[in-house]
Amino acid sequence: MKLNEWMQEGLCKRRNTDFWYPPLETDVPDKYYDIGREVCHRCPVWKECLNPGYRDWETDRKSTRLN
Repeated sequence: MKLNEWMQEGLCKRRNTDFWYPPLETDVPDKYYDIGREVCHRCPVWKECLNPGYRDWETDRKSTRLN
């Protein structure tokens, strides 16, 4: 699998980011985190997502393209 192909298979693609970054004004952020954890738990590419090498490579590639 190419380095950026794994992102296309992530279960979080096109999901509400509140599951990972709940609103600051919420009194119960754990409810949001629980949903995010469940999505990650079922995701086929969670290892790639948590691997800093994959993320850093993608970030560097995108920033280079923008400059």
